Amino acid sequence: MVSTGGTQDILVFEAGTVIENAVQMVMPSPTMLVAARVRQATADRKDLLLTGVTMGGGPGHWAVESHLSAGLRVFATPQAARTFDDDLDRVQAMGIRVVDDGEVARYSSCTHLELRDFYFDAVAQALTAFGVPTEFDALAVAVFDHGAAPAGYSDRRFRFDYLREQVARGARLENFGFWTPLRQPSWGRWRIRPCGRCVGRCWSTSATFTRSPCASRTDRFAQCSNTTRAS
Repeated sequence: MVSTGGTQDILVFEAGTVIENAVQMVMPSPTMLVAARVRQATADRKDLLLTGVTMGGGPGHWAVESHLSAGLRVFATPQAARTFDDDLDRVQAMGIRVVDDGEVARYSSCTHLELRDFYFDAVAQALTAFGVPTEFDALAVAVFDHGAAPAGYSDRRFRFDYLREQVARGARLENFGFWTPLRQPSWGRWRIRPCGRCVGRCWSTSATFTRSPCASRTDRFAQCSNTTRAS
C-alpha cells in the first residue's frame, strides 16, 4: 500500500507473515520532489514547462507561486494545470500559461517537469536494492482527493461537506475505496483518476484507495482487493 501526502508511506505486506515485520519505507512525497525541482529551476533562472497529470498541490504549488513571483514563466498543459485549480481561468490568473498538449515541443528551452502522484519505478528500485521482490498480487494507493468543487464552492468546504454527508448516512471505511478508473471513463474524482493512470503504466489492473473522495458522488465501489500482477 502506498499513501501519498507530505511523505510517501509505503508498506509491503505478505499474507501469512506478521504485519509488524512488513517492509516499510517513508520517502519524500512527489509534491515535495516537484517543489525541490521547481526551486532549482528558480535558482537557475529557467522557465518551467509542466506536463503530466493532475497531482496533489501543497509544496509544489507554493514553489510554483514563488517561481512566478521571481519573474519567471510557467507553462502547463491542461491536466497538469488543474493541479493548481480546477478552474483553468483561475490558473491563468495566477500567471500560469495553459498550453495545448500539441504545443509542448515549442517549449524545449524550459525546465520540463512531469507531474504525477506515483512513481512505481523509483519505489521498485528502492525495494530491489534491499532484496524485496517487486511482483505483487494487489496494489492500493491512498491520496487526499479534494474533488472538483463547483465554481464558487471552496475545495475545503466541499470536501468536509462530502465527508459529513457520508458519515451521516453510515458509511464505513471501505466505502471510501474505489476500483481503478482505468476502465471507468465516467470516474469523476480528479486526483484518483490520474493516479490510477500512473499505476496503470506498470500494472495491467490495480486498485486505488482514497482518504477523501469528493468530486462525483456516484460510481462508488466499496472493495479494494482486486488481483493484479506487475508486468
